[in-house]
Amino acid sequence: MATPFDLGGRTALVTGSGSGLGLAMARGLAEAGARVVLNGRDLAKLDAAAAALRADGLAIDTAAFDVTDSAAVDAGLRALVEALRAGTIAGAGLDVFENEPNVPAELLALDNVVLTPHVGSATWQTRQAMADLSFGNLQAHFAGKPLLSPVP
Repeated sequence: MATPFDLGGRTALVTGSGSGLGLAMARGLAEAGARVVLNGRDLAKLDAAAAALRADGLAIDTAAFDVTDSAAVDAGLRALVEALRAGTIAGAGLDVFENEPNVPAELLALDNVVLTPHVGSATWQTRQAMADLSFGNLQAHFAGKPLLSPVP
């Protein structure tokens, strides 16, 4: 697939990448040449997603940790900031933050970080898919059927 830009030599961390939008983003980044690290809570789901992407010849790694665990998030943030300061990671684009709308001062102080206000899903297609999924879950619930996307 032809891409409008080349991400060769770059690394991208995609959180929530075991399925859905995150997996699609991971695929697009990898097809553009980036080495992609899939992140999520469910290692089996990440491994399955990684295997499928690797089968297509894409460079994929996994890093399973729970982004709802404050200690894990704090450790990850410290490691990210240090890697950005040291130049191990050239730059980062971040859309979601713990304790929004408060962005950690360490990130605000860096020139190699782009911060956006949690708008990564702000396309009409994604919002329509979100509404459709919500409606489908409501229909399933009130019909006594299994939910389409249960939260463990």
